[in-house]
Order: sequence, then structure tokens, then C-alpha cells
Amino acid sequence: MNIDYPSIMAAQKSALISAGWISDEQGRQRLNLSLEVDGVTIEGLSLRMTSNRTMPDRKVMCQIEHRLSPNLVEPLARIEWRPLRPHRNYQRGPVEYRLIDIPGSHNHSFDLNWFAAESRMLKENLPLAVPILPDPEGFHQLLALASKEFRIINMGSIPIPPWDLML
Repeated sequence: MNIDYPSIMAAQKSALISAGWISDEQGRQRLNLSLEVDGVTIEGLSLRMTSNRTMPDRKVMCQIEHRLSPNLVEPLARIEWRPLRPHRNYQRGPVEYRLIDIPGSHNHSFDLNWFAAESRMLKENLPLAVPILPDPEGFHQLLALASKEFRIINMGSIPIPPWDLML
């Protein structure tokens, strides 16, 4: 199914918050929510979030993606909050962020990774990002930022990941 990514990303969206965070044996946590526009669920379009149970307020990822087939997902936009490794744009992207490490939170925006001339996403899993300044102070501030960036009106209703706070 082909969808108009620029129109979808520009539209106000709602997440269908019908499930909570799911944890695996390695401590990874994920949340996957379908997205709708004007009350219509867009097939394959979702908000995926990940975190680690043992790393409160670290290594959280929020991504809008479109599942093209059971084994193929097209990322459209991603925010990485307090990642463990820096991001590098290499020779592409905004001049001020080429060939430098972005050590903290960063935004792989749709606009930065959309190749309009060919109506497609850039390859390599959203290769371009810019720093997020100031860095969100907590999970609720991250949700507020992601809500604005992704145009998802009800992200504030997403529950905090069930982090192990006593480690």
C-alpha cells in the first residue's frame, strides 16, 4: 500500500493507546501503537517506542514507521533520547552537523530524511539527525517534544516505561 508520507507526517494524528509496555527477558521494553488520521487508522502506520528496564531516563527511542510487509518497515521519523552512543551525519545533512558526533538526544526528522525529488525516504534507516536542545528533563517532557514533532495529539497519555528504579 502506497501512502503519501508528507501528507501523513503533516497531519494531526492520534495514537490508539490500547496496550502497555511489553518487556522481554533481556530487559528491553517496547510499545507499539497504531496511528490514525481523522479517525481513520492508517494500515501499517505506527508509533514504536523502546527503552531498557534497567536504564531509567536513558536510551529511549520514539519512531513513526510504516510496515510495508511482515518483514519490511520504513522508518519515517525518530527521536533518540539520551542514547548510549553518539550519532554522526558524515558528509550529509545540515553543514553545521557534518562530520561531528552528536553525543546526546537527537531528532531524525521526517523533513531532513525525505528525498522529495524522488518521493522516498533516504536510505540507511534515517541517516540524518540534529541535536535536541535543550534536552528533555524527563519522560513527560520527551513525550511533549515527540507530540509536537510527530503531530500526535495524545502522546501525553502514554504510560512511563516500567523501569526498575531500585537498581
